[in-house]
Amino acid sequence: MQVLASADENPKAWRLRDALRDKAGLSEAQIDELLANTELLDLVELALGLEEAHGIEIADEDFLYNKRAQDFEGWPS
Repeated sequence: MQVLASADENPKAWRLRDALRDKAGLSEAQIDELLANTELLDLVELALGLEEAHGIEIADEDFLYNKRAQDFEGWPS
């Protein structure tokens, strides 16, 4: 008997803000402060740690910009 693959085997990538809230337990205010005051490479390392610890994938587009988070309305959402 062949079992069909579940749609959850390749779920949509998480957004960084959602992962910080749902997986790391940060409040929106804490996330806003973190994104405003953390260098991009440090955010990437944080995202990699969340991915590894929780078996998730965070969307790459959250890291495609070289500017600070506050320079992009709603980034990352």
